Amino acid sequence: MIVHLSAFDILHCALFAERQRCIKRALGVSTRKRDATKGEYELHLLGAIGELAAARALGVSLDYATHPIGDNGVDLAIHGWTIQVKTFTYTAAKIEFFMDSLDDFKADAAIGVQLLSLCRARIMGVISRQRFTQKHQLRDYGYGARPYVPEAELSSIRALVDSERADA
Repeated sequence: MIVHLSAFDILHCALFAERQRCIKRALGVSTRKRDATKGEYELHLLGAIGELAAARALGVSLDYATHPIGDNGVDLAIHGWTIQVKTFTYTAAKIEFFMDSLDDFKADAAIGVQLLSLCRARIMGVISRQRFTQKHQLRDYGYGARPYVPEAELSSIRALVDSERADA
């Protein structure tokens, strides 16, 4: 599923990312950067765009509250599920869904979003924390071993949209 975002959507995400960066800086809170090629603002911006794309795909509202010490892994909620959104910018032919660690998977399920451009995002799918824990393997992406599953292990987000509590 491809989600298209407008210039107003991108501007809103940019302002949110800048507000998040400024508040964290003022409070002396550092972001756990995992990508040496991107700055803190860019990481917040890409994450916000991914979260907005996932919210649009699910038909839910996005929480734009600023969380200086993090959102505890919960970005969205639908039908009793808490959702964590993972935004990826790589465009390799073989896409994998990974977390920094199993402990970082805090929500009931996670949605993978691949940014094709600033205004186009591809919803990769959804996976429950339980399924990810059972199916994951480890791979070093250049900054230590990370748990991952191939994209084929993700389910369609329709399961979340259409039912109260489906196994994702």
